[in-house]
Amino acid sequence: MITLDAAGFPPFDPAEVAVLLEAPASVRGFWLDEEMLEATGLTSVPLLRKIQGMGLLESGYVAMSVGGRRRVWTFTNVLLGQLLVMFADRAGMPIQTAAEWMRRPAREWLIEAIDMKGLFDDVFGTPLGYADDVGTRFIIVNMTDVWFELERDIFMMTEDPTTEETGTVSRPQPSSLSLYDVLHGAGTALVVDIAAIDLAVVARVKSERGAYQAEYGRAPS
Repeated sequence: MITLDAAGFPPFDPAEVAVLLEAPASVRGFWLDEEMLEATGLTSVPLLRKIQGMGLLESGYVAMSVGGRRRVWTFTNVLLGQLLVMFADRAGMPIQTAAEWMRRPAREWLIEAIDMKGLFDDVFGTPLGYADDVGTRFIIVNMTDVWFELERDIFMMTEDPTTEETGTVSRPQPSSLSLYDVLHGAGTALVVDIAAIDLAVVARVKSERGAYQAEYGRAPS
């Protein structure tokens, strides 16, 4: 098993993987493709792979006792996957379009913003000590620019990944601006507060792990 806050996967023996797969994903600490879809609300493996290819999600692999290997996902990726689905639903846009916007802030920033609000704490029951001044909002301005929150009400503009792909020269960017300055003069602005999006998978994982502990008399690792 691996902890839910693990960033990667240890080199599991195939026989060990077979035993781990008998436990719920929330207990063993990793999700197979089908479990990832069911937990997040993403609709298909091809869509999951496309979102992975965009850099928003990262997978690992475990060797199977029957040969071959299976793609697996950490809890962090489950959280990001459900965050993507919820954002797309609230913004009224297709998943892939939502992913294009969500990948503009750094993936590390998204992970930090999720952790800061205690999503892991809800499961583990103990605070992990994330800083209180980590930003949790990003703003889509005029459907062209994305600003992410460095600390409370201080934002930085992100680079558009398509600029690098096409070789287009990007315009100079200010190092940081206040929330007022970002919104001042904007034609349209969509403010997305990650901390305000309820990720139901957290409660589900907590419940599954609690049930496992009650049945087997020990806490999952």
